[in-house]
Amino acid sequence: MFCTKCGEKFQEEGLKFCQSCGTKTEAGLVDLGQLKSFYDSGMYSNIGEKIKTIAKVLAIIFTVLSIILGIVMIIIGAVMNSNAGRGNPGAGMIWLGIGYMFLGPLFSWIYSFFMYGFGELIVRTTETAINTAKKQ
Repeated sequence: MFCTKCGEKFQEEGLKFCQSCGTKTEAGLVDLGQLKSFYDSGMYSNIGEKIKTIAKVLAIIFTVLSIILGIVMIIIGAVMNSNAGRGNPGAGMIWLGIGYMFLGPLFSWIYSFFMYGFGELIVRTTETAINTAKKQ
């Protein structure tokens, strides 16, 4: 194989640049269509957006579940108190239920930040790879 600019014969096959003048060779060219089809095909196509969607859905699901669990714990604590002759044996359960109702949604919201951020990172990295391939 020879360089299209200076005519130098390549010592190795598959070089990306001519060793003599530095001209980009055909082996060094990136097929942008092939790169886009790689990112847009199969199960992992648009994976960053999928991760961001899952982050939102999981935040909602865990918020609802923690509120429901908190209500159930408060009810159990109240039943324990009503069945007890003296004292408040269910007071701990009631406070735990209140904690779940307030801290559960907060923690699921914070967790979703990290998962959403990871999806955004994948989206931006893919865009950077495609834009870099366009410039070559």
